[in-house]
Amino acid sequence: MYQAVSVARHIITYCNKQGKPISNLKLQNLLYFVWIEYYRRTNSELFFENIYAWATGPTVPTVYYEFGCFAGLPIRREYAEECTEDARIIDDIVNQYIDIPVAKLVEMTHEDGGSWQAVYQGGIGAKQIIPFSLIKNMKAKRKTVQMRLEYENTILHT
Repeated sequence: MYQAVSVARHIITYCNKQGKPISNLKLQNLLYFVWIEYYRRTNSELFFENIYAWATGPTVPTVYYEFGCFAGLPIRREYAEECTEDARIIDDIVNQYIDIPVAKLVEMTHEDGGSWQAVYQGGIGAKQIIPFSLIKNMKAKRKTVQMRLEYENTILHT
């Protein structure tokens, strides 16, 4: 298990090497979906910090504050590898989401019946922990593939 900041640094570095730098908001969304899919594949938790229900979606505060100085700008940094044992798995998962616009990722995290919505509840649960038990039950992969195909079809037909 890693620290969330280590996983975030890995994701940032990977995205930059792919020529697709990401913002802090996209990073938060990627962390959430990577956590879900990593758990699905390995039956292990990727990092130990809690994920919270913020207005913008699932958020790991330590990561948010680490990269908050970038605001909505791309984080153009590369870091030393800290996730060597799981880099391939993480990269493979990131590849499923890297081309999805951040607005669509936010929509995906805010979907009805999702773990964020179950906690956030229109603001009543703002900044409360999203229990990992809720996150583990997310059906993210099927929804992600479906939304990505819809997005790609939109691009191809415009």
